[in-house]
Amino acid sequence: MASLGDENAALNAPPPAQEAETTSKRPCRESSRDGATRAAANGGVQRVLNVEMLFRNLLMLLDLASLASFVEVLATSKDWRAYLTLDALWRELLHSHFRGNLPPAEQLNDEEAPYEEEEEEDDDDEEDNDEAEAYDVIEFEELEMEDEEQETSEAEEEEQQEQPSVTVNNGEEETATAATATAPATATAAATGAWIAGLPTQAVLSLACPNLKEFLSSAEQWVQFNACVQIVRADIGEITAVGGQRVDGLAFPTTSFLRNPHIGAAAVVFRRAGRALSDHVRQIDVRLDVGQVHATPGFDAGVDKLIHCVGPSASSHQCLTELQQTYRNVLRCIQREQLQCVAVTSISTGNMGVPVDDAAWFALCAIQRYIRTMDWTATVAIVCFEPDVYNAFVANKANVLAEFNAENVRIAGDLSGAGDVCRVVSDFSQCQASQYLLPTETVVFSLLSTKEEFTFTNMALLKLGGESSTTTRKLVERFDYRDYTIKHVQFETAGLADRDCEIKFHMGSERVSIDVAKAEQSPAQDFYKVLEILSRQQIANEHLWEFSTLGMKHASEALYLTENSGQTLTKQSEEATAWLHEAYKRSHPLCYREVLQAAFRELRIVDKMAQ
Repeated sequence: MASLGDENAALNAPPPAQEAETTSKRPCRESSRDGATRAAANGGVQRVLNVEMLFRNLLMLLDLASLASFVEVLATSKDWRAYLTLDALWRELLHSHFRGNLPPAEQLNDEEAPYEEEEEEDDDDEEDNDEAEAYDVIEFEELEMEDEEQETSEAEEEEQQEQPSVTVNNGEEETATAATATAPATATAAATGAWIAGLPTQAVLSLACPNLKEFLSSAEQWVQFNACVQIVRADIGEITAVGGQRVDGLAFPTTSFLRNPHIGAAAVVFRRAGRALSDHVRQIDVRLDVGQVHATPGFDAGVDKLIHCVGPSASSHQCLTELQQTYRNVLRCIQREQLQCVAVTSISTGNMGVPVDDAAWFALCAIQRYIRTMDWTATVAIVCFEPDVYNAFVANKANVLAEFNAENVRIAGDLSGAGDVCRVVSDFSQCQASQYLLPTETVVFSLLSTKEEFTFTNMALLKLGGESSTTTRKLVERFDYRDYTIKHVQFETAGLADRDCEIKFHMGSERVSIDVAKAEQSPAQDFYKVLEILSRQQIANEHLWEFSTLGMKHASEALYLTENSGQTLTKQSEEATAWLHEAYKRSHPLCYREVLQAAFRELRIVDKMAQ
């Protein structure tokens, strides 16, 4: 209880200063208001970041087909369609899902049409014109056949695994694993879902940034490859359906003359097709070289067509090149025969001695690169009898899916004969030579392959190359126009069966040869003209320098520099040296920008490249 003294003290105390109270409380109110504002702002930023993170995680979790559908939904909302323009986001997703940007369109020009026409003329009287379907001609010795002898009784003893059903002739249901082995999460997450026809729509494409367009194209090709290429554990002599789809073709390695070798996969197919196949191949006059294929009727095999092919031997130094050509020709034959589901045995992994893991990787790379350039719908089932072959194909398909756009998949081009064939570069940021440019130096045009790069700047030719496209070690060579004169410029056009044209010239004493893809022959011809114009200007400058030095020489011989000149010998020497230096700079310019730009204008190359 308060005492009387306390109450008196309280009553006698001076009243509080109102002004001081007001001034002391105002900062508190303002401080709390600012804090609330900052808190609200921070909360708003945090919510935006949370939405961004949620959106990113959602895109990472969706399978590719569902993601494409989700993008269509975003395009219909004014609040969300801005996400379709975030180039950095879609670049990140491109690299996380596919390990790189969409590769340029490929020209796989390893098919020799003239040979095919000759076969038609020679064999047009044969049944169904089967012998008219001869493809790539690659010189090689007579081959032995595969030793992959396949017995149904052994196949039934193999351990069953979870995979799409594979129907065999005896009506039993066997199981075989689809190529969905362990792979990075981005690959396996995308494994579910089928691509919806008509996606992406024009509404999405009109809003999409460049990287989103590449992402959607890559996604469609990824789903297409994963669905169309199946790895199954089965017997080529018994398989009749894959995933409920009837097998209408069998592709298998055989001998050059198509005769029954009595061992390996070919023997199994001959036994399945019956005596009619043996009688047929004896009546036709066909000899296949390595890489070639030939289609015959299915006879009693229960399929529409049998595709005979000749794979390479491991003893050939180009065995992987030839192996890829063989698989591509099988795919071409599938298209020509309009087959929908073909069972293909592993080629050259038996008696031919090609290591199974190498054969599986390069086979699947060849199939992937071919299918993604086509409107492909057929199912290609790689039928593996031996466990090691099956495991190798399963693992390597997972690797191809995980590295779908990566350069190491396209590196197979070097081993398929296309590693040194250049394409014209329109986006100079792709040029490795950009890292080696000097100040004021700019790229004028560039030609790039998986093995080499030829970049022409306003000052020099930069050449980057390695021993093969499989190596990351590159040698950088620089040829300055001031020191190296371009001479003897030549252009070799592509023939009917060629896959490339060629630009040739000398850079000083160095001989340079650039192979350019046949499809880009027209721009290559323009670059030939540019090099010819540059060469003529360099030669004219050389002549100017020769005339300058020759004139100085004759002048010094005709006049006595110390007589009647009124100048010392030192003074006259300095003036002569300065004049020669100026003449050298005029005749040996560091930069040829004006010459190159004038050539591009006259030839209208810029307009052509923009089209």
